[in-house]
Amino acid sequence: MRKLLGYSDQISARPGKTVKFMVSSLDGQPYHADIVRLICGDDSPSGPGYKETVVEMPINGDYPGRAQAINDGSYVTVPGGPILGGITSFTLQALIWPTTPGRGRQALLGKWCDKAQAGFGLYIDDDGAVALRLGDGSGTVETVSTSVPMVGREWHFVAASFDAATREMRVYQEPMDDNPGVGKAVSVRHTAAIDSPGGNNAPFLMAAHCVSTLGEAPGGTAMGAHYNGKIDSPSLASRALDRAEMEGLVQDPMPAGLEQDVVGWWDS
Repeated sequence: MRKLLGYSDQISARPGKTVKFMVSSLDGQPYHADIVRLICGDDSPSGPGYKETVVEMPINGDYPGRAQAINDGSYVTVPGGPILGGITSFTLQALIWPTTPGRGRQALLGKWCDKAQAGFGLYIDDDGAVALRLGDGSGTVETVSTSVPMVGREWHFVAASFDAATREMRVYQEPMDDNPGVGKAVSVRHTAAIDSPGGNNAPFLMAAHCVSTLGEAPGGTAMGAHYNGKIDSPSLASRALDRAEMEGLVQDPMPAGLEQDVVGWWDS
């Protein structure tokens, strides 16, 4: 039996309108398609049985089949360009409300390609703590974590920076609520062996990272490490900001003097 998945881009359409059908043949085998009029869809033992009649249409016929990837999970894509491709020092930050910390690595913000092991990204690590990941594309990957699991369903300020001149990596994790049950603010720093993130063809992503880029994955770029939760006020700067400057990016309007360093500042 052939294994097919398919859907149309319209639930209903008036005469003369165009409907597109997307079909994935999981085993790569050809398939036959007909337009039918459904008379009865009840195929239960006590029902009248499934009944349909074929409607003669030009599209009825045999088609070659191919498997097409369906990548699950929602995320935001910011297309790449000269500015994103030229980043060496950076700051990533956001307000987050994670729902499942501690259930596997989850990407928050970054320009990372997992296959190339190149780029940079702000993550929730396997233990539920905030972490910065940096890879040069030649096999060296450095990860710095706060090592303090976050409490789920609580707002946190999270950030990470990298200064290419000093090779200093910094990570910040701060609960927005000061109740004892949600933990305390923590920050860590580390001097990396890498002097800059490696280049890749991945876009800048929020709530996921790039597993492999266009041409390496069937159907285009494949995404993974999907984030579960809410993200507010994400931003990307092209230098390592200090903590006071990071606080300024949470405010509206943007403080004077930061405009030339901010690559992306989103109101979400």
